[in-house]
Amino acid sequence: MNKIIERINSLTIKDSKTLIERTLKGVEEYGELAEAVMSHEKVSACAYKGLDSNDITEEAVDVLLVAFAVIHHANPKLSLEELKELFSKKMDKWENKINK
Repeated sequence: MNKIIERINSLTIKDSKTLIERTLKGVEEYGELAEAVMSHEKVSACAYKGLDSNDITEEAVDVLLVAFAVIHHANPKLSLEELKELFSKKMDKWENKINK
């Protein structure tokens, strides 16, 4: 996973998008993920597209890539260790909500 994050950071530096453009790209990708889920779940407006779980996975990865690019763009000095700590903190919060 470390090499993936490093590669995303490297690509983020090379990409000329602004933080706003990256964020809007994330919204676009999230919309595509929602569309894939709705198609997979046969929601009437999207059922005809015939998208499946592989499409959902692909769109979710696109969302993650853009999210990591936004993180790096907004906070380029954030270390991998700090990012791991933040993930751990957020997962602890999520876990606490589930266990209530």
